[in-house]
Amino acid sequence: MRQPTILEAVTERDVDLLILEELAVSRDFLAWWLDRVEGEPGTEEAVVVRARHSVTHPRLGESDLVVVYARGRSDARAVLIENKLSAPPQPDQALRYRLRGEAGVATGAWASFRTCIIAPQRYLDATDDANLFDARIAYEAVRDWFRDRGADARAGFRASIVDQAIEQARRGYTPEADERVTRFWHRYWACAAEEFPELDIPEPGPKPGGATWIEARPEALGPGRRIYHKLAAGFVDLQLDGAAGDVEAIKDVLAPLLWTDTEVVATGKSASVRVRVPPLDPFAALGEQVAEARAGMRAAYRLLVLARAITAA
Repeated sequence: MRQPTILEAVTERDVDLLILEELAVSRDFLAWWLDRVEGEPGTEEAVVVRARHSVTHPRLGESDLVVVYARGRSDARAVLIENKLSAPPQPDQALRYRLRGEAGVATGAWASFRTCIIAPQRYLDATDDANLFDARIAYEAVRDWFRDRGADARAGFRASIVDQAIEQARRGYTPEADERVTRFWHRYWACAAEEFPELDIPEPGPKPGGATWIEARPEALGPGRRIYHKLAAGFVDLQLDGAAGDVEAIKDVLAPLLWTDTEVVATGKSASVRVRVPPLDPFAALGEQVAEARAGMRAAYRLLVLARAITAA
């Protein structure tokens, strides 16, 4: 049975503070959260060193939540969390989170970090920028964690707040198409269709401002593999789904096949063979940066050839 409406409207700040408190006081919730962020055993041993809301860097902007934690005698780690209830993504948002994490390492605030976005599942599915965070956690998963607490009245109350936020986002959020980005995507597609038809990039429809990943879908790629040109970030990835734990083994196997501008990295729960290319601005005209776009298409084609070689090996 659906719980009655608790708040007149749930704001991002409401969800921020709910998550912040739970991470700070509940060891079970912290372990559950870190298991999704780190993806490795031992998170049940973690303790929070400090947890803060709305942490602002003078040059790199604001993190919604920053949780610093440690496991045993290990060095402090941080999770920088972006919460999105309904607002559209800001340009280079995931990149700025990463830069703030690196700045914290440089100053000694923490030894390592991960970036995380929490949002309704619908938002995560519709927004390319969400894939640039190290981890994605859906509101629905948080709500279900509270619901699984059984007869705990406090957990039930919190589940109802998160459920209200999900319903509110469902009614109120639709990615708004951006004319400039839509035009960029279509001209990119036309160029790729003529010069690199093997990439089989689908003809795009209307695109919102946060649409910064262009996916190639060649049949020869095989299951569990994807090629993304990540425009603003400046790289093209051959993504190997679910292989984040195998990065070192993949490096060893592919070493004879990799180019000097290529590396193997973990991307969320996947591993990616990454080629660095010039970044692109999807809000600007393609004609002003067509050479950079072609560099990305060539990199995607090279990765397709590499994927075929892996399949044949």
